[in-house]
Amino acid sequence: MHRVRRSSCRAIALASCCFAFAISPSIGSRFALAAEPTYVIESSDTVRVVATLRYEVHCPNMAATHWTVFAAAAPRLPSQRDVKSTSDPAADRILDGRTRRRDVLAIGVPANAADQKQRVRVEVRYEATLVRRRLRERTKHDRFGAPAALGRDEQTVNLAATKEANHDDAAFAAMLDKHELRRRADESEIAFARRAFTLGKSRGTYVYRADIPRRATEVAESWRTDCGGWSNWFVAVMRASGIPARALVGRWARSASDDNADDGPANRGHVKAEFFARGIGWVPVDLSQAVQHERRTDGLRHFGVDDGDFIVLHVDTDFELQTKQMPRRNWMALQSPVFWVTGKGKVDGATTTDDWQVRQLAAGRE
Repeated sequence: MHRVRRSSCRAIALASCCFAFAISPSIGSRFALAAEPTYVIESSDTVRVVATLRYEVHCPNMAATHWTVFAAAAPRLPSQRDVKSTSDPAADRILDGRTRRRDVLAIGVPANAADQKQRVRVEVRYEATLVRRRLRERTKHDRFGAPAALGRDEQTVNLAATKEANHDDAAFAAMLDKHELRRRADESEIAFARRAFTLGKSRGTYVYRADIPRRATEVAESWRTDCGGWSNWFVAVMRASGIPARALVGRWARSASDDNADDGPANRGHVKAEFFARGIGWVPVDLSQAVQHERRTDGLRHFGVDDGDFIVLHVDTDFELQTKQMPRRNWMALQSPVFWVTGKGKVDGATTTDDWQVRQLAAGRE
């Protein structure tokens, strides 16, 4: 077994609509709710893209008999529609064992050929129409009462404490109390989220290192982390006040450039977040971008705004995977694929390469 690296992606504009979601009475029932929301999410398609992720593993000290590469199966979300995830070689789809809700591509490769004893290559292809979203004040021209609220299972998943968004930890609770980050009875989801966002933006520092602490409790102590850590912190703050929230792990919808080849954000990897506001829907938030670019301003450029230039590969972190060839194992994220190999030898000295290429498709092509 060997953990891997990351990468990232971008996009453009087409159709437009705005709507507010029906209300689920079981979310935050102790908080006041206006008869109609004062905000709406305005959305418009930007572009349809196809992203190709080429992944290679080289284990010079192995004589492999079978490889399994695990890659994210991109979900359908408000930020992306008509999503397709395929691979070469073809994959089986398995469910993540932790949530039983996330699909994962399990690409099995028997090491039959001589060059497969130490090396495996796979290609994963993602196709999606990306959607621009913007939170704005509602006007008399906006219709109200749209499609669906969160189901009970979705509420449960998006309110749960996790390994990284560990809002049930005593140290995190102490941070919430110290900074008065508890939602008030008369405070809307939007108002509370904006208050938390502003605090994180003003106090936080962006630092990218492979080993930077990203767990919410660690971020609450140091106020220094990267996009993954700031998303975990924001999600944990929201969930602690009964507001469903989730991290969006993916890559910018633009190709990795030759001079920024292999590591971290330079390879287009990024993590955002979003929270669910009753009567409005999922509201996008990019706290790490705000920490980097808006820290000393009152700007909300990265609150309630999604430019439709990002491909979400999976929601939240901490995967539990199992196949016939592999016992139950945990991986934190699938922003890059991960692998399992059986055979003789050791994975010591293993190297991975990861290439991310994105192109736009003709309008209307599926």
